Amino acid sequence: MLQITAELIWRTLVFTVATTALACVMALLVGTIYASLVRSPWSHLSFWRAMSSVPPVLIGLLVYLLFSRQGPLGFLRWLFTPKALVVAQFLLALPMAISLCLQHRVSLPRDMEEFIDVNLPKKRLNAMLLHLRGGLVNIGFLTWGRIMGEVGAATLSGGAIVGYTSTLSTEIMYRTNLGQFGNAIALGIVLLLISLIPSVILEVTSRAQR
Repeated sequence: MLQITAELIWRTLVFTVATTALACVMALLVGTIYASLVRSPWSHLSFWRAMSSVPPVLIGLLVYLLFSRQGPLGFLRWLFTPKALVVAQFLLALPMAISLCLQHRVSLPRDMEEFIDVNLPKKRLNAMLLHLRGGLVNIGFLTWGRIMGEVGAATLSGGAIVGYTSTLSTEIMYRTNLGQFGNAIALGIVLLLISLIPSVILEVTSRAQR
């Protein structure tokens, strides 16, 4: 059980951390583009917030339809592989990462807002990057939390294949279906502890900055 749990933890962290990193990089690019071209991104922020509320199982269904044999990307044969799982988690994480970046943009201090409004796109971009630098850790942790315990998209895209595409959350569901409630509870405790780590880090960091 210990070996299986260690393998599950490692696989789950690899999938989720890699996906979160990709989503944050893309969100940073989108955020800087907004800073360069759009002065008032409120309407765009509402859109990305709405996209962040899309149920994960629908994201999984979309990925399943894309990579199924009859789907437009079926020739890649990615369905029920780690690649499809990462794609699903990326699509799940990206809207939240973008909305958080834009939230930082609209929460700029008034003096920085005025600086951005009157300067050229390049200076807007530099100001946006400077402001976002302090919030990237928060954005990363919150985005990671969005996909860490997700089940629906991971199952539909990766198949929750034991030892291949299973994660802590899908393994909990699998063990519960088998009636192995002790194992499911143990894995649930592990998932809970891992999920609490970002909150602890953010709390310690915020207190240190006070």
